Amino acid sequence: MADQPRISKDLDTEELMHLALTANEAGDHERSIVYLKEVLKTEPENGLALYLLGAQHAQLKMYARAIEEMARAVEVEPNIPATAHFQLGLLYLTSGAVLEAMSAWAPLD
Repeated sequence: MADQPRISKDLDTEELMHLALTANEAGDHERSIVYLKEVLKTEPENGLALYLLGAQHAQLKMYARAIEEMARAVEVEPNIPATAHFQLGLLYLTSGAVLEAMSAWAPLD
């Protein structure tokens, strides 16, 4: 396990989100998850952070968590990018939940 990043209390949400995305691009899913969870401590209804956290968990094959986080993201953020609905539908479909997948994809019509 890599060293956990020391997170300054001076970092705001935008900075933490940028750090999470940068860590993701570098393939450092652990660090990205830490930054996203820090965002969610202060903004538990941040749909983008929930979606990205779900994407990180999907990368780690933690599908149940990924589904839970992405479902919450589309619930709290009505204008979330269509990719969130699409990926949530794929997660449902690959887990055998066809009706849930269809429901997740419904806003894409």
